[in-house]
Amino acid sequence: MPTSPIPVQQVRSRRVGSCAQGSDGSSHQGRSAAASDSGAGSLGAWSLMGALLRKAARMIRGAPHLAPGRQSATGTGRTAGMRRTLHTTLSGELAGPQTVYAIVAAAATYAPSQESLSVTLDGEPADVSQLVGPHGTRLHRFALEPGARPAHFELAYDAVLDGEAPPPLDDPVDLPIYLRPSRYCESDRLGQLARERFGGLTGAVLTEAVTEWVHDHLAYVPGSTGPSHSTLDVLESRQGVCRDHAHLAISMLRARNTPARFVAVWAPGLRPMEFHAVAEAYVDGQWQVLDPTHLAPRRAMVRIATGRDAADTAFLSSYGAGLRLTGYRVRADIDELSSEERTAPVVLT
Repeated sequence: MPTSPIPVQQVRSRRVGSCAQGSDGSSHQGRSAAASDSGAGSLGAWSLMGALLRKAARMIRGAPHLAPGRQSATGTGRTAGMRRTLHTTLSGELAGPQTVYAIVAAAATYAPSQESLSVTLDGEPADVSQLVGPHGTRLHRFALEPGARPAHFELAYDAVLDGEAPPPLDDPVDLPIYLRPSRYCESDRLGQLARERFGGLTGAVLTEAVTEWVHDHLAYVPGSTGPSHSTLDVLESRQGVCRDHAHLAISMLRARNTPARFVAVWAPGLRPMEFHAVAEAYVDGQWQVLDPTHLAPRRAMVRIATGRDAADTAFLSSYGAGLRLTGYRVRADIDELSSEERTAPVVLT
């Protein structure tokens, strides 16, 4: 379906890393450039990657494109009065044949008035396939085929979102999944601490208490953690980036029998601008967003990917000869950035 592509600004190599993912910029076979240290794509019985790969892919040759069934005009029934503009460029070197998955696009629950995504290999348009998985997470896949020489890649994504989107549809299986411990959220080892800190609290009182405790317990220190750091690691060091704040909040909530999950987001108002990470907790029959960093207004955020922890939401993953990320740029703007009460319940829209 045709789009009105936004001009893509070319960028040079810059500091590589993400608040949301804790990347060190490196990538190895079976690892994500931005979050996962989980092995060759196997993330357990409920695997975001596995679920996505079971979906039918839509192949596009080179040109910017929209998600299947996505409208390129307004009139989608969304709430008017809020416009968010998203832009990212990623660039890097592919050492040899491999498959790359990018998770940078707004979730499929949104209906952008404009949207484009393109990938080039050594300046030539690449084949890109889109896969849509749980909670509307969209993977964009491209590959350097067997026998190909090393290549430079560039990915550009732009979108304009007018109004709000409904939250992803609830699935009853989500609740037991998001009560379990996971790779980065060792809730099964935090039961005693969670009881000592939050025993007797439930619902919104619990989520508020956990959010503020994590904010006070962890110092926000860019570059202080890497792709392998888990909740237990940051509990000891008492410092981390946004993904670590989200992981600790999720772990404590699960330890108190409250379903909680990890969400990678675009965050207008975040400074410096990065991909951001927050938590969602299931309270009063809905998934409410929690941001223990207090770095950006939650109502402005745009969902990218949702999962058990950062292993399910890496913005760039490589499977094969290896990938070196050399630069990226992220920008998210909103027409009107308003303040909010930290304790007010917020649902991502």
